[in-house]
Amino acid sequence: MHPVPGETHPRATVERPRILLARPDPQTLGRGRFRLSGLEPQDGGLTVSPLGDEPRRSLAIPRAHAAFPGLDGLRAIAAIGVVLCHIPGVWPGRPSWSPYLVELRSGVEIFFVLSGFLLYRPFALAQLRGVPFPSIRDYFVRRAFRIYPAYWVALLGSVYLLGVGALSTPRVAFLHLALVHTYDPGYAISQGLPIAWTLVVEVSFYCVLPLLAWGTRRASGGRPVGQGACIAVLVAVGVASAAWVAFGSPPTFVLVLPANLAPLALGMLLAVVSASIETSGREPTWVKRFGRWPAAWWLLAAFAWSATVWLVDIPAVLPFGGHLTGKQRFAESLLFTVVGIAMVLPAVLGDQERGLIRRGLRLRPIVFLGVVSYGIYLWHYAVLVR
Repeated sequence: MHPVPGETHPRATVERPRILLARPDPQTLGRGRFRLSGLEPQDGGLTVSPLGDEPRRSLAIPRAHAAFPGLDGLRAIAAIGVVLCHIPGVWPGRPSWSPYLVELRSGVEIFFVLSGFLLYRPFALAQLRGVPFPSIRDYFVRRAFRIYPAYWVALLGSVYLLGVGALSTPRVAFLHLALVHTYDPGYAISQGLPIAWTLVVEVSFYCVLPLLAWGTRRASGGRPVGQGACIAVLVAVGVASAAWVAFGSPPTFVLVLPANLAPLALGMLLAVVSASIETSGREPTWVKRFGRWPAAWWLLAAFAWSATVWLVDIPAVLPFGGHLTGKQRFAESLLFTVVGIAMVLPAVLGDQERGLIRRGLRLRPIVFLGVVSYGIYLWHYAVLVR
């Protein structure tokens, strides 16, 4: 639910100290410092460091990622999809088009792929450049301020002002405020904000991402192929976990991050490809081919989305009180993952000036909706059911 190559901005340089200027970026990992040695922060920004000896610390304000101008547009599409998926639940009767709206909840996978891409990319760049990772402390501070304050306002406002949901006990309130409530085996969807389960997944991913980055560095030596192989293992773990949820009775924690790991890991894989292109200065032929036809990828996403209706047979079960079989649940999980990666790939690979789709993602109204997409996501459910 958020935030990233090359030299795309002017720099002003003075002899001592060295100062690099760029615009701040509200879309990236936030504002703050990065610990890097002998290299400017990979996200650009305002850096002050002495010439000569390797600097111990640099202060960076991430710049706007002009190389990926369509990301806010993707957030807007994902948020609109999630809003529309809840409309059949409040619409009178059983319209024939309801199942198609329900399956627009695949917008969640778009958010997950974006998170994997944007959050892992600085770690991928650090590995490829052979420099230390960004400051982990500042990373967690930025993530906390990105997620929690707005969520707390929405949670308390929905429960106590709009009368949607409940926080029945102090324990329940704490679990929801901390965004760990779906780890509780006694979790009930009537408590708190039902849509906040995705935020629990996001927070869980934030917590383990530095460890995953450390593991990929140790296992791969920072090489792009090695990183890709490690992340492919994470994709496999995500698919296996989704199958376990569909066909078995896994522990509660598996339903949170492991079962949703595949789209996040695919976003990480896109980050490795993008970072490798930036550091090497070369775009492999296969990447050019992948990024040449954005419409083809979106057609694939549309096919996967519609397939959840006629292949998974959603009309027979949702949103009218039915339950998915194991095969239906697993197929839906895989198809949603296809939707997420197919929607995001054209916005991070290929010539971002080419194609109507990429230009459409940069339209001002779409960008605006993307900027406020987190607020839309947090409040839409309570407003609809109110």
